[in-house]
Amino acid sequence: MAQLFAAPNCMPASQGPIRLVSSPRETSPLALLMRSENKLLHKTLLALAQCCAAASALRRSAEPTICALAAFSEESADGTGPSVAAASDGLCAMRVLLRAEAVVARANALLINACHQLASLYHRSQRLYVSTFKSVRLRCVFDAIGSLLATLATLDAVATRGNSGGGGGGCGGGRLRASLGAYCKLIGAARQSSEGARPDLEALEAKLSHLDETLCRGSLLRDAISQPFDVPGVIALGGNAHFMEELLLNLKQSHAYLSSTLGTHTDTTQREQLLGLVCLFGLHSRFARSADAKVAKQLWSLAKRVPLLPVHAHVCCRPLELLRQVAPVTSRSMTLEAAQTRYVEYVKTLDSDLARELQTLSLSCASWLGRFGSDLSGHPAKREVLVVRNTLVVSGILLATRLQQLVRSCLCAHLELSIPLKKTNLQELLSAIELIVTLEEAFDAQAAYLGIDVMHGCRLVASQLAEILSPIRQRLEAKRRSPSDGDLDRLAALALALQTLDAPPTEHRMLVLQLCVHTSGLKSLLRETEHDELSRLLWELCMLAEWQKKLGSACDCSFLFGARELFPELLHLTLAGGRPRALHCFLRAAQHCAPCLQAADDATVAPVTLAADKSGTLSRPMPKTWKSEYEAMLLQMLRKQVLEPLCVETETLLRLEVHMATTPSDGQCRGAAPGLGLQGRQRRAQIARLLKSSPLCLGSALVWPRSVAAHALDVSFYNLTTVALHDWQIYAEMRALAGDRFQLAFTDAHLPAVTCLPGQTLDEGLDVLQIMRDLHNFVSRFRYNLNEQLFVESGGATAGRHLKSVSIAHVANSLRVHGAGITDTTANFAYQLLKQKLFLFSQFLFDDHIKSRLIKEVRHVSAEQARA
Repeated sequence: MAQLFAAPNCMPASQGPIRLVSSPRETSPLALLMRSENKLLHKTLLALAQCCAAASALRRSAEPTICALAAFSEESADGTGPSVAAASDGLCAMRVLLRAEAVVARANALLINACHQLASLYHRSQRLYVSTFKSVRLRCVFDAIGSLLATLATLDAVATRGNSGGGGGGCGGGRLRASLGAYCKLIGAARQSSEGARPDLEALEAKLSHLDETLCRGSLLRDAISQPFDVPGVIALGGNAHFMEELLLNLKQSHAYLSSTLGTHTDTTQREQLLGLVCLFGLHSRFARSADAKVAKQLWSLAKRVPLLPVHAHVCCRPLELLRQVAPVTSRSMTLEAAQTRYVEYVKTLDSDLARELQTLSLSCASWLGRFGSDLSGHPAKREVLVVRNTLVVSGILLATRLQQLVRSCLCAHLELSIPLKKTNLQELLSAIELIVTLEEAFDAQAAYLGIDVMHGCRLVASQLAEILSPIRQRLEAKRRSPSDGDLDRLAALALALQTLDAPPTEHRMLVLQLCVHTSGLKSLLRETEHDELSRLLWELCMLAEWQKKLGSACDCSFLFGARELFPELLHLTLAGGRPRALHCFLRAAQHCAPCLQAADDATVAPVTLAADKSGTLSRPMPKTWKSEYEAMLLQMLRKQVLEPLCVETETLLRLEVHMATTPSDGQCRGAAPGLGLQGRQRRAQIARLLKSSPLCLGSALVWPRSVAAHALDVSFYNLTTVALHDWQIYAEMRALAGDRFQLAFTDAHLPAVTCLPGQTLDEGLDVLQIMRDLHNFVSRFRYNLNEQLFVESGGATAGRHLKSVSIAHVANSLRVHGAGITDTTANFAYQLLKQKLFLFSQFLFDDHIKSRLIKEVRHVSAEQARA
């Protein structure tokens, strides 16, 4: 069966080697993108934009490190440790922690810089604050600070998960710290035995202890908040009343925004913002030296809506406990016991609402797919077509996001609390995964058209934004007599925003646009409906500008790696329901964790065994890479849960149909047969759909269910026919029926001739199989006649009057009866006999009497040659 799983020559269309990336990329620095005649405002916005851009870049650069740390929390399927020594594993852990230390140091420096920038701006002595920023809420900057703190909280969650073994889902049981401890012991032993290198080894040991204390104890967020922010005599954040007031106002504004959008159909990144909001409140409590009880209760109420928040793959963070940690408040309703109770209630709510929400989303997906696949290229109103396409793209991303949040929240919550899932919930989760992959494939199918349409759609939204901002700019320019400093700053911000809208919507330009919109103070210059429309268009432009990135995040199913213990049951559900589409979608979703596994491989984290041999009879080689081990696990589960049962059930159905065809045509007997009822016909149709499905892609391998089933039936038919030759007709009918029912293409298996020629029997003479059973006697009793090309029994070997012979006709007749498969067995028997005879002959030549006689003959021949 190995040849059926060979590497493919080409990948499926949805996972092709060439992918169109239509999102614009910025190559110019921020300083060249922001051109304004207002120098002071230009410097201020540039500094704030640099902080936001650096925070976003830091989050992206931290992802590989987070993936490598998460790999240390995985447990081997067979209960053993990693495939390398603990000291070598500790060396890898040190490298990963050094990378994490660099990320943390950069995050702390950015955090201090961003806070200093804002504290310097929101100060009563600052002219810009008095004229403009007193009424400006720079929410995107505070969100960037929250994102930095959320990154540190994520590192804490991942490191402590692999450190303490908590959180369910199989953890490393302290593998990270244990590896560091083993490496420290190795360094200590080397320090005792090496006098010359003792100072260097002591420094290395101190560094390892420092890494353990700072990175492996879950204190990164607490240390970042507690670090010294104030510069004596220059800046004091806690004593800056205007900055503290602005920070509190942004907290309240973000809370109001999340309260109105969290859990709705527009929920995209709000869950990540919730974690950043909790961390930002901890920073405010640190500056104020006490937590605001009212805001804390509001955040507690908000965090109760998502008490188990997935932050990376299947790793969860607990905002309620985090809120108590960073901003402790004395309250009877804000206790650890209340948080634990809320966790269980949250899981029960997810389970009870899963079916209802999935049904609603299924109907929405069906409606969206029908509209998204329609061809509007011939429509005369191109502007309306672009509006519809923009709406469909955004709606598709929102649907995928909601489905992913539904599946991820349910799975991760059960894994975090170690609560088993019901079988009905597994069926619903499988359907949700199928919908997610269906939406992803719908976007992939339209990728060529979306690459053009979305950019035109971005230009349309930018023009709509310009139509709203241009009149405001004209009104501000009309104030030529006595324009205030605030009006001039707003005018410069609007000019910069309009200038940015004329260019492609890159990430940096969108950041500049958001800062300009905040600085313009448009809420006081527009009516409420116009401001809401402006906010909607700005949000839509952000979604369209990075639609591929947001779609990738929405369809990302890498969290399934933590739930791999559920894979056998999910695969069994696809077989039991006869759903080839669900099988394809699940396998594609299961491979979304490949980038995370590749990051672990790049960091040289020692992989663990993911596919255990429960029989204990096979000695599997140790895994080389995370990706190869994961693909091997998927292939093993696919074979055991789908392919092998599918082959057995296919043979059972064929045998049942052949059996029912040979039974009497009595109606009562036929009605009693399960294979002829409605349920049997439905199951036969399900098996046919599974066998006729397209090949299954598993990383670097393609699996054809039809070929696997045909190969298994070939082997079964051949083996059963050779054991019972009288049943040749039954298996011939089953072969023909399999080709008719399931379109299985069988190979020429060289079945016995009796399966093809009824009534054919062996001619008189010896059979090849009979000769093989007694091959050594055949060799001693028979001689080969070169003239007649046959074996003839020697005269002294028998006392009878007749001699037996074996000719080519006898051999050919045996091949026709038993099939060509006996040639391998015959060759093996002959080889073993020749090997034994040659061994005896070589031992015979080593005898002293034979050896001396041979040496004498050699001397005689040598003498004769010399004489000649």
